[in-house]
Amino acid sequence: MSGFNKYNILLLFTFVVTMLFIKTFVVQLYVVEGTSMLPTLRYGDIVLVYKLFYAQKIAGFLISIPGPMKIDKQDIILFETEDSKMLVKRISGLQGDFFIRKNNGAYFADRLRKNQDKVEKIPPEYYLVLGDNKGSSYDSRQIGLIHKLQLRGKVIWIFKD
Repeated sequence: MSGFNKYNILLLFTFVVTMLFIKTFVVQLYVVEGTSMLPTLRYGDIVLVYKLFYAQKIAGFLISIPGPMKIDKQDIILFETEDSKMLVKRISGLQGDFFIRKNNGAYFADRLRKNQDKVEKIPPEYYLVLGDNKGSSYDSRQIGLIHKLQLRGKVIWIFKD
């Protein structure tokens, strides 16, 4: 009987450790707050975030599993701001892309010529992120470019009501 109890405890421990690993490093459900991603995401929508190969903050330390981190334009990502807020936005510019920073804070990550006035280039390991609802989005226009170590994962599934 005592061997059976040890087995059950070991099985439960293994299950808990596996679930914590999966939640911390592989996938996690995230509830969308705010309206900055309308019409794609609404307040209260639940998204599944793929976190493997993205840096995760654990006890104040950034930890990541080495591997390919594939980010493309138009991907929806979860990232952490400098003040530790988690935000969901769309990738609008990749490293090497050119963009214009207008006086009103607007960004345009289009095919721009290098010699245009006020054109900036996104440096390596940085991304330009924008909300789909640009009129009410807190994004790269206010907080600047996002470093790859701020990325926490990529949205791979949206659960709609």
